[in-house]
Amino acid sequence: MIDTTIIQKALSFWNGWWYGEGVPDSIPRTEYMDNLLPLLDMREIVVLMGIRRSGKSTLLYQMIEHLLKTCSTHNICYINFDDNALIPFAKDPDFLQTVYETYLEEQEPVERVFLFFDEIQNIQNWEAWVKKMYDKNRDVKFIITGSSSSLLQKEYSSLLTGRVITTEVYPLSFGEYLTFTGLDLADKTLGYLLNQKPAIKRKLSEYMRYGGFPEVVLQNVERLKVEQLKNYFTGIIARDVLLRYSLRDASKIEGVSHLLLTGIAAPVSARKLGNTLGISPHTVLDYIRILEEVYLVQTLPFFSYSLKEQMSRQKKIYCIDNGIKNAIGFTFSKDMGRTAENVVFLSIRRSGSGVFYWKNEKGWEVDFVVKPGLDVGELVQVCWDLSGKSENREVRALNAAMEYFNLKKSTIITEDTLKEETIGENVIEFVPLWLWLLKKDRLLQTGD
Repeated sequence: MIDTTIIQKALSFWNGWWYGEGVPDSIPRTEYMDNLLPLLDMREIVVLMGIRRSGKSTLLYQMIEHLLKTCSTHNICYINFDDNALIPFAKDPDFLQTVYETYLEEQEPVERVFLFFDEIQNIQNWEAWVKKMYDKNRDVKFIITGSSSSLLQKEYSSLLTGRVITTEVYPLSFGEYLTFTGLDLADKTLGYLLNQKPAIKRKLSEYMRYGGFPEVVLQNVERLKVEQLKNYFTGIIARDVLLRYSLRDASKIEGVSHLLLTGIAAPVSARKLGNTLGISPHTVLDYIRILEEVYLVQTLPFFSYSLKEQMSRQKKIYCIDNGIKNAIGFTFSKDMGRTAENVVFLSIRRSGSGVFYWKNEKGWEVDFVVKPGLDVGELVQVCWDLSGKSENREVRALNAAMEYFNLKKSTIITEDTLKEETIGENVIEFVPLWLWLLKKDRLLQTGD
């Protein structure tokens, strides 16, 4: 029997606008909101996916704030299923129906209602109830979030096909980081940005060290930033991994996580990791899959026109956020190159493009082969330090890849080098990381 008194209290707590309170203050994430707000007028279920604490709940509140300008407060219901008071009901098949009916009794909305269900993965068989409501009631609009890509792929794939529009939510991009930390780039021209380079580079150093989780960015005490990041990691393991996947031994998957985050941007050998931790390679691969499903890590496959070869080659591992990588993996100070590579990977993934790494038979390697559509469109190499033989090595690999993919231009991302190099008909552009990121975040006026 579900205690509706608990549900009433939860609804009252989460929906302050019913009682004249405002929506919690936040900094707008314009890039997301420009895409999300038009979806409120559509019938399809809106799903936001992403790692815990990446800002999904804040985006829901910003959508609610937009609706409140034209919509009755009674027609908007938000509930966060991470609420500890609601956890005991998570497996009850009648729970969501009871929440909905309790809301209707409390507020008596007229016409279309908007149901904002946060961290829906905590509720067992949620997708069946949402499908039933979607199919029978055109006056209910669902906006839901989840912290597991497994949940929002496997479970709704059969029941909710054609009914869902999904958006992946990442921690802040570098452009968003500048906004959150108060650096206003009033001019997008290259000359202006070069004049602002010292300030921008200071911000980039902070971003590379502490990452882009919004609450961490807004925390002013450095020691507390690290503590927050460690707490995020602990929460992800406890709630999204151990609880969700019914795992009993936290030490093993934590051990895999630490080793992965320490060896970021390198090919992963399940056999070597298994030997180090005393577990089988099969278990290591299962753990990596789980960590990817909860968005802690992301994998980068080898590029091949042969799917069999692509599947047989080792993948590289990157972390969803540099801050959590540094707090857990203890790698920031000793390898800036891989930290920069992680930033570049995330920026490419955030754009929605497919991305791979490539290596030829001579062992010459390119960090990122980018596919915006069906064809390869961009080659990106990250080389933080161009001293010694590094530049020749990176140029050699890129030139070989340009010949292989029939491309005439490619990019080497550096700490502070800005130039172009021509090799026959091929052009390699050397770009500082800070400038490349501003271009990706549309803060550089390119004239394209």
